[in-house]
Amino acid sequence: MATGKKDLKQYFSCKRKPDIVTGIAIGLFLIVILLQVYLIVFLPVQLREGEALAYNMARDKMLRDIDKLRSALPKVKMPDELAEGELQMTKSAFERLMLYTREHRDGLDLAQVSELAQRFRMFDFMLQRWTAGKPQYYLRREKIDQKKYVRMLEKRIQEQETISQ
Repeated sequence: MATGKKDLKQYFSCKRKPDIVTGIAIGLFLIVILLQVYLIVFLPVQLREGEALAYNMARDKMLRDIDKLRSALPKVKMPDELAEGELQMTKSAFERLMLYTREHRDGLDLAQVSELAQRFRMFDFMLQRWTAGKPQYYLRREKIDQKKYVRMLEKRIQEQETISQ
């Protein structure tokens, strides 16, 4: 049995001369270690930076859309008072949502920015409907046949009178 340090080394070591295969093996081992370090340390950092970039791009696009809508809504001309009322309600809702967004824009997360951007796209869709070649409105003037309702009420009154007698 080997007792000295030199004897142990001779007994347990692999006698291998440095050659091309050993160099390739050591090189591949180092590449694997470096890739693992990259995956553990640098990839999460890059993913967070990518999320921050996506958040900033979404927020900036939403703010540009707000500015575009804010300049376009006052230019819309409505044909009658009912359509004008629809426009005023839309402007009021838009202004409130815009003020909320401006006040809280630094505290919004990506999901909130996406939801607000979707709501502003709805306002843009409404604006496109109003300014199209043949405008479409959400509110419509209903015509009520008053004679029909008066006859119906008279009939109910007569039924009530006959029941009470």
